[in-house]
Amino acid sequence: MTKLRTVLATLFLAAQAAVVQANPALLKSNVVVVEPTYHEKTREVFMGWSQRFDKLADEAERTDARQVALAKNLRELARYYKAQSSSPGHGSGWIWIPRTGDIAFVVTNRHVAGQAESVTLEFDHARSRPIVNCPVIYVDPRHDVAVIEVARRDLPRDAMGFELATSPVTEGSPVWASGFPGTDTVLGQIPVYSLTSGTVSNADYPGPEGSAIAHSATIDPGNSGGPLVIEDPTTVMNYRVVGMNTWKANSRTNVNLAVPAKTIADALQGAQESLLIARDRTRLARTLRDSAKRLADELGSTQPDYVLLNSLISYSFVARRPSIFDYLLTSWLNGKLNESEVGEFLSSPVDFARRTLGSLFVTTFSTGQSNVGAVTLDSITDEDRIDADRPVRTIYSIAGKKQEIVWTFEYGAWRISDASFEQALTTTARTSTPPPEPVHTGGTIALHKPGISLAARIGLGSRSASSDNFQSDLSSSSSISFDLALAIPLSKHVWIATGLGYEPQGVSYPVSVSGMSINIAEEVNYLQIPALLRLEWPLSGASMTTRIFGSGGVGLDVAVAKGGTFGNDTAAAELSSISWYDQLRAVNVAGIGNAGVEFGFGSSPSFYVGLDLTVRMHLLDEWSSDFFAGGANYRYATTQFGLFVKYQTLR
Repeated sequence: MTKLRTVLATLFLAAQAAVVQANPALLKSNVVVVEPTYHEKTREVFMGWSQRFDKLADEAERTDARQVALAKNLRELARYYKAQSSSPGHGSGWIWIPRTGDIAFVVTNRHVAGQAESVTLEFDHARSRPIVNCPVIYVDPRHDVAVIEVARRDLPRDAMGFELATSPVTEGSPVWASGFPGTDTVLGQIPVYSLTSGTVSNADYPGPEGSAIAHSATIDPGNSGGPLVIEDPTTVMNYRVVGMNTWKANSRTNVNLAVPAKTIADALQGAQESLLIARDRTRLARTLRDSAKRLADELGSTQPDYVLLNSLISYSFVARRPSIFDYLLTSWLNGKLNESEVGEFLSSPVDFARRTLGSLFVTTFSTGQSNVGAVTLDSITDEDRIDADRPVRTIYSIAGKKQEIVWTFEYGAWRISDASFEQALTTTARTSTPPPEPVHTGGTIALHKPGISLAARIGLGSRSASSDNFQSDLSSSSSISFDLALAIPLSKHVWIATGLGYEPQGVSYPVSVSGMSINIAEEVNYLQIPALLRLEWPLSGASMTTRIFGSGGVGLDVAVAKGGTFGNDTAAAELSSISWYDQLRAVNVAGIGNAGVEFGFGSSPSFYVGLDLTVRMHLLDEWSSDFFAGGANYRYATTQFGLFVKYQTLR
């Protein structure tokens, strides 16, 4: 009889294995594509960034031929954030079905679905429609595991669910990695199913978050969250899950890491427990009070548990504070993030924003006072009507002031979804402020927002005068001037400028007195305070940072010294020794115009040298009645070429 039973059992297992082998799509039918969707406000931020980077790329291409590499980088950023605005990408997951009930679970990685408002599940055959708006019901706070809820009736008919291994896998065991790595097509990157084989090299590898399974089955981006299975003919599908693919060991060749089945089992138990809590008002209230009191204790501690405090920050909090993204973008462009932080920000912007928001929250509210009760929980609003689907307001006393903190039940635990600490954000970021404009600096993006500029100039040219009734020929003479200029940007191309200049004016002309020819050379020195509008533009195709510019405006000229000569070829007297300038205006107004080119040093230059041509002409007539019947009017003018050096601050 025993022998007969053995034979029958062997035949049954062989038949079962044959059925599975005849159904190769069965394994694939229980592995899914997981596409997370961010909160709406977060998606709006990323779409705004995409449009902003596209405009910057257009401007870089239009204004400077040297910025081809920069424009390409900006286009890539624009495409990246446009994709982020719809979905942060995709990962893999797999089905696990409890023994009872009308729901099933999809298990995936925390870094795949743990930032999402909801997820879409897709299967690898056209007859199964995507399942949309699936809630993430649990995220393991210590391990890279997330659990998604889905109605059993929505699953494909052949989705039977995997079984978890109950004992650890051993070194040398053959394993298979299943999932949907991405592949590039003309339509962009799409998930494509893959099943690879390998061997367990270490069943207790020290992974980033504790023990992990090291194996050689190939995994690629998109495989995250897919199952690592062993062959087991005692299961319905002939495979059993021993782990979940999560990381690649960067320092090792072909060493891939998976979260062990025991950790996954604990997460599934936590997910089922969270569903029970969500349906039990008494347990909801108790767990909220426990979390709220723990927050008070940590905020009032001299050594707060920052890991715990950061874990209390919800992703819905990030969605309510979109200015945190502009703060981080500005920090990146200003070079305030190190290389590791930049990598985290680009690869996982929402999670990085949540951790940063948590740090700001702790910095704002942590008192660091050792006395018990420095931070106290005063009340929980509507505690007797608590609901897992509604936010709950709590009131704290923090450093003697009342503070409202709002909680929401997210991913199986109570987390902070709102708090009034606008000062911590508005001093560092404002949603209405556009990201600063980047320039290319050796393959990286750096801030290039001009500040004020200071310039020193020396000009050399001629001085003369113009008149419509002067009764003698007017001659020019050489002139040298000195100027200090201050310019303030109104926009990238428009500036206002002022300063102080030493501007010599004058004119020479002959007169005839009693048959004797006398030459008069007037010299009047002015201090000039200009008010100019300056326009500047990058010069395309230049080999260095080059800009052309032009400016126009007026100057207030105050006469500070008068001189010159009066005489013939044999003798001369100083004009200042007689009352020659009695009729001269003490203050005149000059029209000013100039144009030039300047050359900067470095990709984000602060120092420039330049050349310009400047024309100045008085707008008010001077008057002279000496030697002239009826008098004569005239206006001083100068035309000069200038050489200047300039220092421009960067903001």
